Amino acid sequence: MPRRMEVVESSGRWPEMYAREAERLRQVLGDEVVCIHHIGSTSVPGLAAKPVIDILVEVRSVEALDTYAAAMQTLGYEPRGEFGIPGRRYYPKGDDLRTHHVHAFASGDPHVFRHLAFRDYLRAHPERAAAYGEVKRRAAMAHRTDPEGYVEYKRALSNERSKMPYTGQSKMHRLAQQRRRGVDEDLDDPRRTESGRKHRSHSRLGGAGVAGVETRRRARQSRGA
Repeated sequence: MPRRMEVVESSGRWPEMYAREAERLRQVLGDEVVCIHHIGSTSVPGLAAKPVIDILVEVRSVEALDTYAAAMQTLGYEPRGEFGIPGRRYYPKGDDLRTHHVHAFASGDPHVFRHLAFRDYLRAHPERAAAYGEVKRRAAMAHRTDPEGYVEYKRALSNERSKMPYTGQSKMHRLAQQRRRGVDEDLDDPRRTESGRKHRSHSRLGGAGVAGVETRRRARQSRGA
């Protein structure tokens, strides 16, 4: 049976489902776990989403995590290795009736910061989250039984990643510091896109690209004259 793309209204049960599953993962993975976060659309209050709980697990070593394949299977997860994203370990649960996704990365991996920044951006901008929810509904209607088509259609309509502001090294540092202090932040599986890279480059150049660099160069020359 093909997996159906169904987008539903936000549910108050999703944080509870995350919390229960996070505790099961801690018990099975033990000391390999550094931190666990609720990510994806079900982690954003009020956001329509596929009823699948996305969980980000930061671990000490993804290679060591491979030795826990049998343990993950006892929880109903299917180990699928990197599954298209270098440095990740991906575990879906529920076969075609999907209920959870676990995305595991080594602590400090850039993908961790991107996942958390994207989630936090939607939490802080309800109007963007509402628009994103509508895009997801349209994508699901257009690709009911085509997961890849759903993802591509959603990207083509929204390109939300390009609207997310560059998080900056200072915020990354703060997140890392919080995790080292043991803060378990209850924080889609957005991947890096060409438009997102262009946006981040644009932001780092002061919002004006090459022209901004040239303007600052002239200003320095004037001050030195």
